[in-house]
Amino acid sequence: MTKRPPPEALEPVEVEPPPAHISILEQLSSKTLSVCWSDPRSGHYADQVWRIGLARMDSFCVLTGMPIRRGDPVFRPRACESYFPANRDRMILASAVPSCPSGIMLD
Repeated sequence: MTKRPPPEALEPVEVEPPPAHISILEQLSSKTLSVCWSDPRSGHYADQVWRIGLARMDSFCVLTGMPIRRGDPVFRPRACESYFPANRDRMILASAVPSCPSGIMLD
């Protein structure tokens, strides 16, 4: 007798499409990037600061489409208690940033 997978295992995974336009304008420091982001659903950010950190969940790099695994070094839009950008959950793999060293030190 073959066991069937649970119904939730058969549900499609929602993957957000990449933004209409994204580009790295400048690497501001070893831990920050200036990014131009434009997407009809999440808005336009002409000079958005993204900070280095570790991925909190599996996802995909918005720059390359490469898979991101929890714990990978990534850049994310800077957010705080009073500022929550619509694209705050999107990520860029640190390894996809040409001038970013492979051995990134996180504080």
